Amino acid sequence: MAANDLNSLTRDAERLLRAGHALAAERVCLAILNSEPEQPLALLILSLALQARGCHDEAEAVLVRGVRAHPRLAAFHAALGRLQLELNRSEEALPSFEHCVLLEPGQRAHRATLVRLYEMRVFASYSEISRLAMLACLEDDALTHSSIHRAWLSVLRLDPDATPIFELFEGARDDTDFSDRLTPRLLAAFQNHTLFQAGLRRFLAADVGIERGLTLLRRWLFAHDPQTLQKRLPLLCDLARYCFLTEYVFETREDVNALRGQLTTPAAVALLACYDSLGEVAAGELDRLAALSDEPCYRELIRIWLREPLEELAIRPTIPSLTPIEDPISCRVRAQYEENPYPRWTTVGSLLPLSETEPRARGHGKRLLIAGCGTGREAIEAALNFPGAQVDAIDLSRASLAYGRRRTRAAGIANLSFFQADLLALGARLERYHFISAVGVLHHLRDPAQGLGVLLALLGAGGVMRLALYSRIARQAVTTARAAIARAGLEPTAAGIRAFRASIIARPATDPERAWLTRSYDFYSLSQCRDLIFHVQEHTVSLLEVAALLRANGLSVLHVAVKSPRHASMYASRFPSDPRATRLDNWHELERQEPMLFAGMYDLWLCRTAEEPTVNPRWLSIGT
Repeated sequence: MAANDLNSLTRDAERLLRAGHALAAERVCLAILNSEPEQPLALLILSLALQARGCHDEAEAVLVRGVRAHPRLAAFHAALGRLQLELNRSEEALPSFEHCVLLEPGQRAHRATLVRLYEMRVFASYSEISRLAMLACLEDDALTHSSIHRAWLSVLRLDPDATPIFELFEGARDDTDFSDRLTPRLLAAFQNHTLFQAGLRRFLAADVGIERGLTLLRRWLFAHDPQTLQKRLPLLCDLARYCFLTEYVFETREDVNALRGQLTTPAAVALLACYDSLGEVAAGELDRLAALSDEPCYRELIRIWLREPLEELAIRPTIPSLTPIEDPISCRVRAQYEENPYPRWTTVGSLLPLSETEPRARGHGKRLLIAGCGTGREAIEAALNFPGAQVDAIDLSRASLAYGRRRTRAAGIANLSFFQADLLALGARLERYHFISAVGVLHHLRDPAQGLGVLLALLGAGGVMRLALYSRIARQAVTTARAAIARAGLEPTAAGIRAFRASIIARPATDPERAWLTRSYDFYSLSQCRDLIFHVQEHTVSLLEVAALLRANGLSVLHVAVKSPRHASMYASRFPSDPRATRLDNWHELERQEPMLFAGMYDLWLCRTAEEPTVNPRWLSIGT
């Protein structure tokens, strides 16, 4: 077939498909393929035509054919992945998008999709393609990386190049054995393992073995003389940055008090930063410490360890206050988060690809409220996902809000405002919002039902509300831990938190409480561990109690968010009469069989029952 004829026919097929004539487009494509069996554009259009007619199996077969014929053409991998996602087969879609990420490194949308898929994945076998694709995602500053920490850890533990590192970290009997076994080759393997280091830069490594190894490595560095440490400056800075991210939750035996008086070299500064923050420093002192070295690793450490915390201190008094904070419980909760802003995250980004034709239109004219925003990650995600909307974010803690505002400024986000306020005191405000999110908030109030009533009064007509609440069933280990902490009389201080963590880690690996807590991401930093098991105010609920609360407030469920496709499939199989999967009594029955179903929180998207027939939540991309 002549090139001109081929081009004319493919244009005809595209025109017919756009006009809704899928069958006619299919026939044109088949005519092309009869002459040129692997013609890529004809295969792609044919797959779309088949999908438009509901012939998904045939469309998938065409795309698989295209992938085999054109393995370097990302369009086939992307189309196949999108179809598999549409058919709720995310496990199969993941390799398709990994190929897309590697074949089209300039397309951020591929990485955003892959991060969402990694969130639900734990790898059972090693794949070099997965390692490279994950590394590409971790190198993208505009993504929320902490959601993929489990996938990262599973790939890392399967990576043959990481095996000697884990053998050292977990196999060394004590400090002496660690020092004896830490050869220059092993140390280089750790420093040069790109996936290992990329993960430690982005999020907490929720793994007891890694924490143990880094603690031993820190102790090994502490024992070295200053001249030797200077040669290890990049390693020191990397470790200091990670220890700062954990807020110094590692067990500490070393006497580090003398370090503060010896800050005359970059290595001395980095060594102190491995153990503690410097606290408030004068501008002159900051300049002196910064001037000690121009090494990029040291400059980055100074920025993270000193400049940014000092900037947050300056921001705190500038944050406007919407309400007084007078409720006694609210005051106690505020005090906790002033001491331990929650959480200290590193990266954030939009996971909803923006329209190429109207990149600023999503959320146009909408107002969003993020109640109990903490350090602002959810609020920033909302502002990025809905650039046409105005996002208001409130929290009790100025320390948390300052972290969020600093990150907002750095990202150049203009549609997000932070305010200090007590949710319970917002009832007199006149604003109305199209969307309100209260994730992990109501269960820390004196009266969660009162808090829900306040938020409902702020929800505009046709609005959508997102609530996330702690599951009593899923958090049995937390309840047990809180009781043990009370019996031991441990205070929610750094020493108390470290002591309790050490007692948990010392238990046998088969201990169920140890297994639950050490799998939790929040176990691996000081503020997050305090939030997890040392919180000053916490309620847990069952789904039946939630259902009663919603009925009492005239609310209906639009969507129940579950991260695992397996659980969604289980629900569909057991309760086929509820295709929307929104009946909380059914989910309660399923949770009784699967106690970890809502290990994070119940995540519910709601609207007023009277408005349900007219509510259109599609602009929020619920369920995507």
